[in-house]
Amino acid sequence: MPLNTEYGLEPDVAIKGMVADSRRGTTTRTKIAKASIKPGLLITNTDDGKVELPSAQGDYIVGATLWTTTLVTEENGEAVYKGGRAVPIVTEDAIWLEAQEAIDAETLVYAVITTNKGDVKSTSGADTTTKPVGRAETATTGAGQLVRVKLMPALQGA
Repeated sequence: MPLNTEYGLEPDVAIKGMVADSRRGTTTRTKIAKASIKPGLLITNTDDGKVELPSAQGDYIVGATLWTTTLVTEENGEAVYKGGRAVPIVTEDAIWLEAQEAIDAETLVYAVITTNKGDVKSTSGADTTTKPVGRAETATTGAGQLVRVKLMPALQGA
């Protein structure tokens, strides 16, 4: 996995879950994961105060799991935060997330709640949350590409 080896405020290399712009500062929280979760995914609160991937259209998105250089990679090659352990969450600010369709810059994005839970789409529907979670700052041409998203809790009525 490529690492950011320069000290720029807007690194050229993007990794899913990486903060996209260090000039703004980053609003983060730490929550406990209900089950193992990868970095770079949108999450919601559970009834017991833990966090998990969104699964309902009305889910309130509290933020996205943050990728860090200290995240341990499992033997299978995946980097995950284990269930029952602390997870750093970006609640506002720009972060790199995975798009599940083509997204134009400056459009609102919604959390995916079915296949590829926790990723983003620019069209709201039966497979996304009803309220947007932020605004795309870059564009994509199709699914599986990284998009820079400015998370904005106010869009959900926060």
